Amino acid sequence: MTVWHSPPEQYLVGDFAWLTPTSIFWFAANGDSGADVHTLEFDQVNREPEGLRFFRRGKCVGLLAPIDRADVDDRDDFRVAWQIWQHIEPLRRAFIESKKWALYGARCA
Repeated sequence: MTVWHSPPEQYLVGDFAWLTPTSIFWFAANGDSGADVHTLEFDQVNREPEGLRFFRRGKCVGLLAPIDRADVDDRDDFRVAWQIWQHIEPLRRAFIESKKWALYGARCA
């Protein structure tokens, strides 16, 4: 996931969910704290060859792409990190789910 801040930030997404039709949740792979919980608000999403591109007020604010199509410096590093995440994720599952459902509940209230 690339998020266009200044400068753009890139994340290896370990968990992803739609919170509402115009907001998503993701947890940075290999993360272990609340700082690794992210959300993105948008008003439009387009499916493109690169992946899902998110827009807010006409400006691209995020791109969710598979590693093979991601605009990252070293895809092999991301692939290795993904393999590591496969072993860590079960240990983080309860934490991730609690954060995701707290955000989902806040949006549905």
